[in-house]
Amino acid sequence: MDAFGGDMSMPFHLTTKEAVSALFSGLSENGLVVLNIGSAFDGKKGKFLWAEYNTYKQLFPYVYLFGVADAKDMQKLQNIILVAVKSKEPPSLTSFDPEISKYLSHLYTGKFEYAPVLTQDFAPVEQYNLGIQKWKN
Repeated sequence: MDAFGGDMSMPFHLTTKEAVSALFSGLSENGLVVLNIGSAFDGKKGKFLWAEYNTYKQLFPYVYLFGVADAKDMQKLQNIILVAVKSKEPPSLTSFDPEISKYLSHLYTGKFEYAPVLTQDFAPVEQYNLGIQKWKN
């Protein structure tokens, strides 16, 4: 999923627990969701990331974050890929393909931040993304 409005925010109705529940229900038992989020891992620019991560963790047994540029640069504004896996068995997160292996090595292993779960009644996506004024690569 890769949906953004003009201000780099995702449309709020796609970010909620109710929307994630609909995605979860529509997947096969081994299905997964891949979501592109423009964010940093830390600070004000990471508020939405952690709210969305915690929202997915309410339903999916395995949720992973991968920094496209690097998962070690906590302040860098970058594309972060959230992968939510429905399977009860954890994925191996390995590949024989060198290009895929490179991105799998960007798995975020740092501290996971608390953030509220986003719902239809509480989804301040635009406020969380106020720190993201201009996209920089």
